[in-house]
Amino acid sequence: MIVETPDVKIGGRKIPVYSVDYQNGGADSPSSLTLKYVNKNGQYDWPDLSSQSLVRIKIGSFFSFNGYAVTADKDTTEGG
Repeated sequence: MIVETPDVKIGGRKIPVYSVDYQNGGADSPSSLTLKYVNKNGQYDWPDLSSQSLVRIKIGSFFSFNGYAVTADKDTTEGG
C-alpha cells in the first residue's frame, strides 16, 4: 500500500497526477506512457508537443522515462 504518492515531474515541472499507464511495446512497437492529471483552475501548461524534442518524465525516485510528447487532450467532464 502506498501511503504517500511520489512526485511526478514532466519536463522538470511537478504535475498533480490522477493516473499513470505504461505500455511496454516490446520489439514490435514503441512503448507509451499515458498520464492523466488534474488541477483546480483548469489552466494546463502542456509540454512542447513534438516528435523532435525529448521530454523527461520522472515518477518519484523509481521511474524515469524519456520520450516524445506527441498528443495532449483536455477533458472537461465532472465525473471524478
